[in-house]
Amino acid sequence: MATPLGKRPLELDGSTGSSSDQPVRKAARTIDVEDRMAVLHDIRDSLRSLASSGPLTKAHADVLGAIGVQVSLLRDAFTREQERIRNRPVSEAMLVRTADVHADGSSVWHEVILPPEMFDRIIGYLTPKEMGRVVCFSRAWKAAVDANAHARIRELGLELEHRQRLTMRLLSTLEEQMKRAPSLLAAPRGAGLQTLYDSFVDFEPCVLRRHLDQIVPLIPDHPRAWQVLKYSRPSAEWLAQHVDLLVSEVVAPKNEDDDDDVWQELAADAAIGLFIELPQAMIEANVARVLSVLDRQTPQDALEISTYLIVHALKDLSPAVLARLPGLRERLQPLLARTEHGIGEMASEILYLAKAMM
Repeated sequence: MATPLGKRPLELDGSTGSSSDQPVRKAARTIDVEDRMAVLHDIRDSLRSLASSGPLTKAHADVLGAIGVQVSLLRDAFTREQERIRNRPVSEAMLVRTADVHADGSSVWHEVILPPEMFDRIIGYLTPKEMGRVVCFSRAWKAAVDANAHARIRELGLELEHRQRLTMRLLSTLEEQMKRAPSLLAAPRGAGLQTLYDSFVDFEPCVLRRHLDQIVPLIPDHPRAWQVLKYSRPSAEWLAQHVDLLVSEVVAPKNEDDDDDVWQELAADAAIGLFIELPQAMIEANVARVLSVLDRQTPQDALEISTYLIVHALKDLSPAVLARLPGLRERLQPLLARTEHGIGEMASEILYLAKAMM
């Protein structure tokens, strides 16, 4: 059959046409997993020696391009495998080392699949310290341990701090403190209160919040209870329900001859610190009740923390609310000349805003 000009007949393997002058393609050799590293080392060494043997020419361009394509494909395959390992499901079979060994002495690993409920039952018997060990075994164990740890926190009725990471050490601490708290609160009152408060200062805030209803009755027995209350970081909702308790402590008269005068001052400061954590609407509705704190500040004494906190809270109020506060100018006037912590500037700004609404 005639062949069109400029065309050659396509010769296939096994065709009857003469192929003695055609190159013979070598069959691809299957490489074992153990040999892959050796092959890669050989390729690397060959390319390194080739680069040092002299410059390449345009005749080598096609081969270099083919090598680059194969390297790119290998890199893509490697990236896909790494991504598969990172995103594999937690229920994927785990590899467990057995007592058997290969001919080269390496250990034999077998796949073992455990149902999810088996993970939960096993972890339920573990202590936090043991849970910290098994998370290193596989992703499946880690996922099961994380779920069980958060379930234990919910059973304790605790709420962690914002962005607080639940570790096995923290879980152990919380469980231990939850066991200790009832016995500490049930201890006899009197001299043992100091030990009680010393212990509570080291407690996690979420544990203290869990026992707020038992801590509040201790306030009349010792003013240091306010320090514990402040350290618990109660929610704004809880503070709103106990606003009368906060106000009564803020405005309570202090006995300067009392041996607990220092603790009373700290209690008042803690109460004011909690007061300014109230929702803004609650602060605006009750701020007039705590203005008498400013009357305790004398010009010759150092600036009190309570004075600074009250003035700082006033600065955030609206001009309309400031204009309605009784005796505001008389109470802030002595502070205008003070320079500590910018208290004079804040007092001046507050009076300016209040006057603008009058």
